[in-house]
Amino acid sequence: MKRLLLSGLILFISLASAWTPPERVDRRPEGYWVQIPDLAVSRDGIPHISWREGPPLHYKIMYSRRSGDTWIIPMNVFRDPGELWRTRIVVDTAGVPLVLLGTQDVRPPKIKYSRLLGDTWSTPKLAFDRNSVPDDIIVDSLNRIHLLFGELGGLEKMWYSRYDSEGDSFWTPILVAQDSEDLEGGSLAADRDNNLHAVWMSFVTYGIDYSFYNGDSWTRHVHLPDSYPHRQSYYEKVAVDSLSVPHIVWEEGGAGIFYTTKRGDSG
Repeated sequence: MKRLLLSGLILFISLASAWTPPERVDRRPEGYWVQIPDLAVSRDGIPHISWREGPPLHYKIMYSRRSGDTWIIPMNVFRDPGELWRTRIVVDTAGVPLVLLGTQDVRPPKIKYSRLLGDTWSTPKLAFDRNSVPDDIIVDSLNRIHLLFGELGGLEKMWYSRYDSEGDSFWTPILVAQDSEDLEGGSLAADRDNNLHAVWMSFVTYGIDYSFYNGDSWTRHVHLPDSYPHRQSYYEKVAVDSLSVPHIVWEEGGAGIFYTTKRGDSG
């Protein structure tokens, strides 16, 4: 019995030592809330983090990255006199971060963006005139930044856009899917050929929908297999392996965590 306890303790210590000790990134002032972090890691392994902080209804978006054995002093990306819904961050292949934020400094909510120019953040710009907040943003191997977002206000649409770094602007959004009820959440992944795979939750089917983009158009979305069709699925994520096969996971409305993958060339 003593040997078993000792072996268990050694295993626990070994597993714990495999991870670095938690590090404080923010430097929150007294009375501030710090919420909804997002993370991107550059090709050279440097983590970049954005988050929302401040007293309620007076939030700002902050940013920090690791430098050597510490974190830089948090930088203010954007301050909103109203409400900031969420932030998303991506780092291009040159190591330059771009931050997206869903903001109500204009109403209804819009997506704004800012990128780091040397030691300062650019003045946030409106991405496009659609009522929306960012769902997911990724960079592919060709240094192209892709955005997936849902439209708010009862319009029940899922959209795609791409960032043009030379023009510092986003493409006119391309419609991915439309339905009679809300389409929300959303996750995006690029495969080895830089084609895109997208999933989101549907309030029509209560499940997860999937679509594929080959650089020219999005396929008609399909409803993924659902073990509990009367429970709403949430928190969907898609990842793609080295063979360009999509793998998808989600929470099934209190019934557990479920996974599916695509077999062959079927829908």
